Amino acid sequence: MISGNMHEGACAPSCEGTGPFSVMVSSLRSLLLATLIGLGTMAGSALAAPAAGGSNTAIISSAQAVTLVRSLVGKGRFDEARGFIARWHAGSRSHSMRVAFVEGLIAARSGQHDQAASIFREILASDPQNDVARIELARSLAALNDADGVRAQAELLRASGIDDRLGGAITRLADLVDASRPLRFRGYLSLLPSTNINRGTDNETVAFGPIDLRINPEARRKSGLGLLLGGEMIYQKPIGPARRLISVTSATGRFYPKLPSASSLQVDGALGVEQRFGSTRAMVALTGSTVVTPDAVTTVQAGVRGELSGRFAVAPRWFWYLGGQARIQDDLVSDARDGYVANLGFNVDRMFATGHFIRFGVRGELGRLREERFSYDEAGLLVGYARPLPLGINVFAQAALSWRDYHGLYPGLDEGQSDVRFTGDIIATKRDLLIAGFAPQLQYRFERVSSNAAFEDYTRHEVELRLTKDF
Repeated sequence: MISGNMHEGACAPSCEGTGPFSVMVSSLRSLLLATLIGLGTMAGSALAAPAAGGSNTAIISSAQAVTLVRSLVGKGRFDEARGFIARWHAGSRSHSMRVAFVEGLIAARSGQHDQAASIFREILASDPQNDVARIELARSLAALNDADGVRAQAELLRASGIDDRLGGAITRLADLVDASRPLRFRGYLSLLPSTNINRGTDNETVAFGPIDLRINPEARRKSGLGLLLGGEMIYQKPIGPARRLISVTSATGRFYPKLPSASSLQVDGALGVEQRFGSTRAMVALTGSTVVTPDAVTTVQAGVRGELSGRFAVAPRWFWYLGGQARIQDDLVSDARDGYVANLGFNVDRMFATGHFIRFGVRGELGRLREERFSYDEAGLLVGYARPLPLGINVFAQAALSWRDYHGLYPGLDEGQSDVRFTGDIIATKRDLLIAGFAPQLQYRFERVSSNAAFEDYTRHEVELRLTKDF
């Protein structure tokens, strides 16, 4: 990602680089210090305690303490910084966290950014709303060329309003890291235990006019263990002060040894442009997709996608997102599902703190396919809640309810198919844990489709244990 003078000198301030990254980090440090003094806070945990006895009793506020500690660390006077923080209300419950924070600053100042990032992650595992530690983590991740890590921290700090108080410095740092390594790769591996691999029904019969026909057991619900393998290639290139070109190519394979016919490989691609207008972000992209099963290439799609997101000026803790897609699809197995699909969704998030929010959303979709009974209209609602927890765990839960009505008559019925769909997801991420360099994530999904068409009426439980790594 970034080469050359990236790390600050081990001992002397004069060892700092003069390249664009070093200038950016230096500017960020100044902005951060000014902001902390203005906020008069150290996220409550890092240095938020009254002065204790000793040679620095004149330091009576956390902002002054921040100034002193950063000054000492910046000048390479590490022992003095350690001595000051050791005397700073040593008996308080958060004393060990403050000591760890200073050790993180020292590690970063010495160029040991792996160690610094580990320390700041440990602090955030205990206190996920410690924004100062999160800022320092972003700086160390930038020095480690971890573009996705910096971007993730920047998004959290932007959503909580901290990046705005820093004048957008964290976002600019993420942009600089992106520009320094335009091409990135990501891989992931998942185990997929599922109670319904094939989305089959538990019904034993299906109505065909006045006759009830028995459903073949092979067409009914099948449970088992699946394996998901996937990878992404991401290319980003700035093409203006607030504009960048983005290209993403991904491949995802689902493999079910017990039911090979349910296995598939999906290849997706997107090429688009992202533009920022202050706190508003706009993106438009051309998209394409191909689905392959063990028997044949089944579907090819091409379309366009657009996104807008930003913050309400009159309610800065409320964020909004508008996104939609229109695509043409070619059903290569039969012509019945040839046609187009379009969808549009709108979400609002109410931020309480960094990584802590509640989400409300609405969504609509329509499909116009060659065979009328496959054409449909759908409308839905969703609500979600995210909160960082102690022990380094992030939890996000979301529930969605939608209604889908099909146009043509369903075989055996005197009406079209009509579904009520409910999905519930719970995602837990261990923020400070790596397994052989892979970050773990656990997701549980419940899916219930209540349909007047017996074949389409099913219940599904699925767990996904995913390991993700950037290359």
